[in-house]
Amino acid sequence: MENRIVQLSEYEYNELQEKAELNDGKIRDLAKKYYQEHGVFRIDIRVGFQDKYNGDTVFYTNVFSHENGLYKNDEFGPIITEKGRRKIERILSDACTETFERKFGDAIEFKNRYADALRRFTITRCIAYTIAFSGWGVAAVLLINSIFK
Repeated sequence: MENRIVQLSEYEYNELQEKAELNDGKIRDLAKKYYQEHGVFRIDIRVGFQDKYNGDTVFYTNVFSHENGLYKNDEFGPIITEKGRRKIERILSDACTETFERKFGDAIEFKNRYADALRRFTITRCIAYTIAFSGWGVAAVLLINSIFK
């Protein structure tokens, strides 16, 4: 490789010199400034229905927020504090639940009452079958008793 002489204007030279003079502190300050301006704040919201052990169904909301995948990392100051993130999570969770209840009413309560009624119907049907079969049993015994008298 041969050495060549390149001529630069004073403006280009000063610009290159400024870039070369950036030390670690300046790089960190610029990175922090860039992170503060362009950092990504992400919120994950999961909602759905969950069946409990006693047969009831409930509506649940899970909200999780973090920044740039650097959760609890002290390298840079966070865009939003931990307390602020928890407050946002609580507000979103309440808003999701309230929206669900306003839009669908007492759908979950209705479903739970319906499931309870089906369970009671099954029990009632078993009792009715027992009474019916015992009635036929009594009729059969009376018939046999009257035949063999």
